[in-house]
Amino acid sequence: MTERTPYAFVDDGATRVTIDHALRVLQDGAPPGLDDSLPAFAIVLPQPPAAGAFIDDSNLQGLVGDADAIAAAHLDARTLRYDRFGDVTVQLRNGITVMLGDRVGSEQKIPLIKPILEKVDRGKRKVAAIDLRALTTPVVVYAK
Repeated sequence: MTERTPYAFVDDGATRVTIDHALRVLQDGAPPGLDDSLPAFAIVLPQPPAAGAFIDDSNLQGLVGDADAIAAAHLDARTLRYDRFGDVTVQLRNGITVMLGDRVGSEQKIPLIKPILEKVDRGKRKVAAIDLRALTTPVVVYAK
């Protein structure tokens, strides 16, 4: 017997389910007390996932890989999603949006986030977004 641990939520716009790291649906909705403490994957699935079933979706698996890399980089992601162009966008809990672009090179882009934030945090301006879609030229967008 193995105890399943909540890892994240999957939000498809109409429903939210809690999943474990193996992408098994643990329950509909969020467990009490965990509403905002786990990352959420905002992704449209072909059919609503049922409790106990595994979600077999390559796009979701890609977001899980990025979420794991973000956690390993000691960053706290609130939401991971694909934008309308298929690029990965991450909303951090501090409100900063990180645009990673396509999944190619994510393993090189994600470790750049924390050093960029540490460098710009010394200034007086608030960061709204970090654009890492072009790996060689990261762009910091400041809040107005």
